[in-house]
Amino acid sequence: MTEPQYSCPLELHTLETLCKTKYREIFSTISVYEHEKCTESAKELSTKIADSLHPHAIKHKFIVTSTVIQDSLVETPGVSSSFAAVWVPATDDYSIFKFADSGNYTIIVMVAWIAVA
Repeated sequence: MTEPQYSCPLELHTLETLCKTKYREIFSTISVYEHEKCTESAKELSTKIADSLHPHAIKHKFIVTSTVIQDSLVETPGVSSSFAAVWVPATDDYSIFKFADSGNYTIIVMVAWIAVA
């Protein structure tokens, strides 16, 4: 028996553009060296991406995670992650987009989806 093949309900380019747009909206107003603001912004990023995916959640549901990795040049180096979902967590596929404007930090957004019968 062949396993069912699922694909993202949006073209991956469209999904990546949506994530980049939300990333720019939020992170263009803060410095990545401000740990507290960066942590809060990671939460906001996950939520805004999930909200934007809501109209596409009729036949698919989504999980969005954002992770900000800050290096030793940041006042409080470390990792901040946040999670938003438009359904109970389960995945059949996912895509990861990585954004970085400098060598001192990395922002990773993962969007996962599942087909709903």
